[in-house]
Amino acid sequence: MIGNPLTKIAHDLDLPLQPLESSARGTYDHKGEIVEKSLTEILSRNVYGTVFDNTRQAALTGETIPSPSTSLACAVFDPKSTLYTRLNEKEYPNSHMYAESLARKLDSWAGVPLEKVSYEYWGFERVRQGYRLATQ
Repeated sequence: MIGNPLTKIAHDLDLPLQPLESSARGTYDHKGEIVEKSLTEILSRNVYGTVFDNTRQAALTGETIPSPSTSLACAVFDPKSTLYTRLNEKEYPNSHMYAESLARKLDSWAGVPLEKVSYEYWGFERVRQGYRLATQ
């Protein structure tokens, strides 16, 4: 457990540490059950792709400019969003809930809930230049 800062704390508190067996590693759902690796891969691609690529691209280069009052959450959680690509509830029960929960974990990226982030300005740093948002 070299490099893990909790190792020293556990040692100082005389708490035993035991590495996880490789069979225990994985992604667990809200009930403590392991999530299929194939679903984990889809969720990872969908969530990060939707929040950091697809919505930014659409906000910046879409057919219409989003209203400043439209939240990022509206785009991310739209039923047609790429968040739900390849997530068939029959094949992967609860997959939509997992995707939405993971996307909500990214609130910390913006520092506020996705409902408080303007969709119009999501990704502005990719097209704006200058000092302190001064644009060309």
